[in-house]
Amino acid sequence: MSEKPEQELSEPEQESKGPEQENLDLGEEPTTPTSDSQGPPWGGVFKLSKDDLRRMMRREKPKLYRYVSLAKFIDLVEAKTLYLPKATMLPDKSEGVVLNKKARLTIRVLRRMSEEYRAKIAGEPPPPPPDETEYEQKEKAEEADEEMRRFFTFLSCWHGSKHESYAMWKVYIQSAEGVCIETTRERLAKVAQQAQEARPHAVVRMARVRYGGPVNKDDALAPFFRKSRAYSYEHEVRIAVSYVARWDATWNDESLRDAPERKEMFANGVALSVDPGDLIQRVVVHPQGGDWLKALVRRQLERAGIPTTVLADSELEGSL
Repeated sequence: MSEKPEQELSEPEQESKGPEQENLDLGEEPTTPTSDSQGPPWGGVFKLSKDDLRRMMRREKPKLYRYVSLAKFIDLVEAKTLYLPKATMLPDKSEGVVLNKKARLTIRVLRRMSEEYRAKIAGEPPPPPPDETEYEQKEKAEEADEEMRRFFTFLSCWHGSKHESYAMWKVYIQSAEGVCIETTRERLAKVAQQAQEARPHAVVRMARVRYGGPVNKDDALAPFFRKSRAYSYEHEVRIAVSYVARWDATWNDESLRDAPERKEMFANGVALSVDPGDLIQRVVVHPQGGDWLKALVRRQLERAGIPTTVLADSELEGSL
């Protein structure tokens, strides 16, 4: 497999934002309101211009949320690790896939129709039928390449928002025994940076997911940061740890036979070392969790040495 670009902790190519992302640019600093707005001459009521009001509404930076089961939360604070499952273990089987079989067939048919049309316009005989064996071999090679990319890539997915989400609770937590971990982009980026330093033979990238549009085929990690528009409600930010992005002959070097990454890359998941106290900004208990769940989460925080002030009630308590 050809060597891929090795940009650590980089963002995918910059593109125009869709309407669902214009207030969720997690890479921008908030704009500070100006003080040039003038109130009415008689005083008493402070008046804001539309520009100032818009800037004030943007002051609150989007946060990152991860909705997890109680077991995953306990594993995070006790083991002090953030677990990234292999892409092939995720429910969405299109993770890391550039084109599915239906899309490949459509492109093939359109290409054939285009060739026949050009020949007809030029007054030439139609082109010979394509070599089915050659096409099948090419398709199998592409599928094998995608499967290897998925097999050697591990993902941690977070929801970018300025507030707790009713939809995320319903989609990702199937019972009342769950919590929402809130953090910031800066805190999560620190985890990604430490993961890269500990894995010199891997590529670690943290970036927003883009929805719809083409995929850069020259970047081995690009397909993991591009999803269908049907998932745009997730406003997702990901950490990806990939061994395929640097897959080359060096893995056959005797000096790398005992590298820790060799064992890790074949596991079902990767455990990134974290300081839960640094990562966690707030822990929101499930709206239907009840007092017993709050007490259990509080004990887990105390045991891990994390201030219990991070524990918060859900804004949706009693709503789900």
